[in-house]
Amino acid sequence: MLHYEFVPGLRQEEEETRGPFFWNWILSTEDDLNSLYNDHNLGAFASNGKAATHGTRHLGGPVPSSARLLCLNFTPAEGWTPLRSWCRQLHISVPEGHVTESWTTPRQDAE
Repeated sequence: MLHYEFVPGLRQEEEETRGPFFWNWILSTEDDLNSLYNDHNLGAFASNGKAATHGTRHLGGPVPSSARLLCLNFTPAEGWTPLRSWCRQLHISVPEGHVTESWTTPRQDAE
């Protein structure tokens, strides 16, 4: 399970003007064993966040106990124009929990 936050939080008027799925980013999961993870992108988030809106997202299945590296890939919501850097990938060493982040910049996204 991945826990995340929208900062600033999502507001009801945004959903009313931009549609119910304007926030819908995609999560895909991989590991060093080439395990199959589904891509249902199931999860939930709290409504009417102010400073932040907390959410959860399922990884797509259990991580095998013999996996040593987990990779989480993030694809932004369609039509989103980033105004600053954002994290596009996390590499997580299992079971140590060491995390390496891969960031992008708005200029890279436009290319």
